[in-house]
Amino acid sequence: MSHLSEHKSLSDSSLNLWLNQSDQQLVLVVFKADWAGGVAILKGFIDKILIEMPGVQVYWVDVESNKDLSLSFGINQIPSIIMLRDHEVVDHINGILPRRKLSARMARHL
Repeated sequence: MSHLSEHKSLSDSSLNLWLNQSDQQLVLVVFKADWAGGVAILKGFIDKILIEMPGVQVYWVDVESNKDLSLSFGINQIPSIIMLRDHEVVDHINGILPRRKLSARMARHL
């Protein structure tokens, strides 16, 4: 089974379902838009990090088709990453961090 981030996306209802089934696992919810150029760079960083941290789940949320979900998380910049652990927000990153900094922030919550 591949852990690459491109394989998973979700909508409002699937996020609720997944969170109800998850427990004690780091989840990245990445808010993106097709028009946001930095998303491709961020995806490359996340794919490399997932090789080192295969237990992390990554879900991509298109802000255009999931406006309510974006509003509920207070997303005001694209891309944005919400890190969830035990059904709670443990970190929120606006924009793109260098890969090593992103990896370090993720590692804090493993």
